Amino acid sequence: MVRGDGARRGRHDFGIALLAADDRTPPTGAGSERDTAGTPAYMAPEQFDNEPIDARADQFSFAVALFEALEGRRPFPGTTVASIRAAMRAGPAMPRSLIPLRTTSALRRALSERPDDRFPSMAHLLRRVTPSRVRPLYFVALATALGVGVVGATVLIGEPSGPAPCRGLGVGVTEIWGPSRAVALTAAFLRTGDPDAGDTARSVRAGLDRYVSSWTANLVDTCEAAQVRREQTPAQQELRTACLDERLGELRGVTDVLLEPDREVITNAYAVLASLTPPDACRDLATLAQKLPVATSPEQVARVRALRVQLARVNAQIAAGQFGPAEAQLASLRPLVAAAAYRPLEAEAALAAGEVANREGRFDQAERELRAAVLAAEAGRANRTAASAWLQLANLRARGRGDLHGANDALPHAAAAVERLGPDIDAEADLAYARGATLRLAGRYARGACCLRGRAAPGSAVPCRPRRSTSAHSARPRRCDRCYRRAR
Repeated sequence: MVRGDGARRGRHDFGIALLAADDRTPPTGAGSERDTAGTPAYMAPEQFDNEPIDARADQFSFAVALFEALEGRRPFPGTTVASIRAAMRAGPAMPRSLIPLRTTSALRRALSERPDDRFPSMAHLLRRVTPSRVRPLYFVALATALGVGVVGATVLIGEPSGPAPCRGLGVGVTEIWGPSRAVALTAAFLRTGDPDAGDTARSVRAGLDRYVSSWTANLVDTCEAAQVRREQTPAQQELRTACLDERLGELRGVTDVLLEPDREVITNAYAVLASLTPPDACRDLATLAQKLPVATSPEQVARVRALRVQLARVNAQIAAGQFGPAEAQLASLRPLVAAAAYRPLEAEAALAAGEVANREGRFDQAERELRAAVLAAEAGRANRTAASAWLQLANLRARGRGDLHGANDALPHAAAAVERLGPDIDAEADLAYARGATLRLAGRYARGACCLRGRAAPGSAVPCRPRRSTSAHSARPRRCDRCYRRAR
């Protein structure tokens, strides 16, 4: 930190300045190496990877420093080179403070992993982050005349009047789902030649738009509950924000699969969309407080976050019926998940492996994986994963193996796991479905239909609920519960 004329202060970082004698042109060709200079926390991804760098690397470093100055934390947590680089692959953290929308959007772009996704120049970035209706925010970027690499960045900040609390939060979500990706999705669907591609694309786009709107509303409410209405504590805000970060990772995985469609994806697009956990689940503070927290180590936080994004992609592939690619990706992920030593993540990976095996008819393997998922989920206090694993076990035994005794043994555990979740109509309907399958196996067809259709009596106009339906349904899981108990 240096002080200039008057009260103006500036911060300088000479960590990536190069000596005049250094070669400015990185060698090319197989096996070539060059030295990497810089402070790891502020280095651009291409510097970590020993790739050629230019002024866009300086732009990235500047954005890291500005994010830290405004947020009080770095966008990519970690204390080692490997953990910081892993965090960069997962994407920058979402801003939680009262950063203006314009600045948040600019920072997200400047922090892009690929240089081509950043601003063309530092001047473009500075124009985007300079407010137009508050006291000037002065940015002076100093570059060496010796070649690639910025000497430092000086940030001189006046005192703005400030935006309304919590305004502009969540703008970064448009990089995962926004207008440009919506256009790309429609084009990708149409390229498959599927006759339903156009209609499906419109429905999926509308569903993703609703999801993003809900996610953004929850992020703003999280901020306002703690900072405006003072109804919740900063610790509770942290819990809800971490939950919303997980939902964002799921959204990234799902959109990645939808943007690379084949006819199988078109057919199962609604199931892919339904694999997203609703953002409203992040309002349940009681459930969030029960979750096993990720260790405070920044390395593990970044590792778990990156792995969750990849698992979300696997789950989207499973929902799309792409079992081969999902299983191949799981095989490479499982050792990394084990190394992360985080039980809820182990449970999620085992649950995905169990579902793939079940859907492909490998029931013995599916049983082993689902039981492992139950144990890891219960050890990690991951109630939703535990409920899903028990429900899949019950369905596997009833429908896959025809094991009435085994299904009846799993159902009470599934019911207890669903009860721990609190009011959750999707989980309750899945429980009703499992009970219906078990009753039909036992020859109680009328009672089984009651559960499978979520209704109290034959002749109801309520249709059967498709698995993982994307729309709200009017099933009556509690009536099914009474129906099931009477049949037992």
